[in-house]
Amino acid sequence: MNAFNVIEYLKKEPFDIDEYLLMIGRAELLLSRDEEQALVEKAQQGDEEAMNLLLWSHARSVTNLANQYKHKGASIQELLNVAMPVLQKAVMEYDVHNEESLIKYAVPQMREALEKI
Repeated sequence: MNAFNVIEYLKKEPFDIDEYLLMIGRAELLLSRDEEQALVEKAQQGDEEAMNLLLWSHARSVTNLANQYKHKGASIQELLNVAMPVLQKAVMEYDVHNEESLIKYAVPQMREALEKI
């Protein structure tokens, strides 16, 4: 699968939240632990396609988390533009030998960034 660049897509103006939600709703990128670890290793070596696949596979979780911060007055696009780069950074820092999943590792970091909005 050729994954689009999620980070660039979220910067698109005008941002169509309905289109975005449709896209992540159709995503069938449920990765096994082994698949996720292999993609993380590739992404950490500079493979952009692997990074995009990881971001895309977690887009629904990131969106659900961002929605919890809508009360702060920011648009969902602004919230996603804060959270998704944090996930991207977490991919680069993640230890594939860690017992927790990538998303569990990244959520506290995303929450911290979203709290600052």
